[in-house]
Amino acid sequence: MKLGVREKPVAAILKDDIPVRGAAANPQVIARVLSKTHRTIFVTAAQLADPNYINRAHFDLVVLPYGESFPLAAWSTVQSFLTDGGDLLTTGGYAFRSPVVKKRANGNFTTSR
Repeated sequence: MKLGVREKPVAAILKDDIPVRGAAANPQVIARVLSKTHRTIFVTAAQLADPNYINRAHFDLVVLPYGESFPLAAWSTVQSFLTDGGDLLTTGGYAFRSPVVKKRANGNFTTSR
């Protein structure tokens, strides 16, 4: 997939109410640091799971700042993004080790284990 010319690469930074395993990094601080080289956009877990939004046509980098925790619903979208040549930055733990899912009753995330 050929990308259009961009002034700066675009980074999607996950910012949502996700339970943390490992050490979380502050998404605001990551955005401030990356802003020197990237245009940054905060995304929710639901947006991260949307392959029509999280793809190489829109983003160059996905940032997961919540340690080992990540939204399970976004797994295949992130995997496709990486397969298509996108970059990934994770902080504070082993990436993808602690999947979380959103409970329907209260809308909060919980670990899927």
